[in-house]
Amino acid sequence: MVRNTEDFSLMGIAYFFIISILIFNISLHVRRIHDTGNGGWKLLMLLIPGINIFGFCYLAFKSGENGDNKYGNKPTKEINYPKQIFGFN
Repeated sequence: MVRNTEDFSLMGIAYFFIISILIFNISLHVRRIHDTGNGGWKLLMLLIPGINIFGFCYLAFKSGENGDNKYGNKPTKEINYPKQIFGFN
């Protein structure tokens, strides 16, 4: 089956966006795991079927550490959701 070059260029663009989103997603999850005081290698547990559901719930509902931890300082700026994000007064 012969494909034209337009199909390959669209696939390349799609793969670029998929890889970009994947890299952003991994960095976001590692930062969230660091916020709880755990190592980023625990992200690999999210690849195990069955355990990943509990891991995502843990990341969603676990609050971060109150102070600084070994992965960095606590962010100083608090975001008042949704006021600051959507511009409500």
